Amino acid sequence: MPNGILGEDTNLADFGFDSISLAEYAGLLSRHFSLKLTPELFFSHSTLAKVAVYLLAQHRQAVEAYYRSEVINATDQSPMPATGVASMSDASTIAIIGISGRFPVPAIPMNFGDCWSRVATW
Repeated sequence: MPNGILGEDTNLADFGFDSISLAEYAGLLSRHFSLKLTPELFFSHSTLAKVAVYLLAQHRQAVEAYYRSEVINATDQSPMPATGVASMSDASTIAIIGISGRFPVPAIPMNFGDCWSRVATW
């Protein structure tokens, strides 16, 4: 996604983030700031602005420490290490998957046996 497309007040779900990608993002931020964050963070703080406010309110020292060390390292002129995709090896990581549907109501009420016999004859 090009820089600037995801606004700070745009709901993450509007850009296609789902429970799996949010788990990956939580893992990435956890490693980035040396914290333990879960995907639940993004359900209660659904925009980048709200996530930033949460991180500064709850984990200010870790955020400041990261950027303080980044400034110190920038004077070294060493290349930044490549970052990988979040690992799903943590046993506490879960994906919430849902489904919904609408089913037509028959004009004549049927019991399970009637319904099954109709399905079986297709």
